[in-house]
Amino acid sequence: MSRGILLLCFIFLLTPAWAAHRPDLAWMARYSNYLGIGCCTERDCIPAAVAIRDLASDPVEVMVQGVVLVLPRQSVHHSEDGQAYYCSGAPQAPPTAVTVRCVFWTEGA
Repeated sequence: MSRGILLLCFIFLLTPAWAAHRPDLAWMARYSNYLGIGCCTERDCIPAAVAIRDLASDPVEVMVQGVVLVLPRQSVHHSEDGQAYYCSGAPQAPPTAVTVRCVFWTEGA
């Protein structure tokens, strides 16, 4: 394989990470779920409608995109930018308690 083709392959592999970089979401790097795993990367952070039933309970009942989920309290965080999000291991699929790592809620939700 020529060096040019190798370079193109390398650039192609890195392009999604560069394109997905969102400095405005850097604050999320401080958060983790109940297992201590980081909540989001720029590629799996999804703006969403999020409603919290009872934040004082553990687990917490959360509605994400109209789907009711029961998540550990340590996976539910207050958003720092006024927008609600969820972080998913399967961002193309509907949210489930298995795929959602964290939820970020906003006041009034």
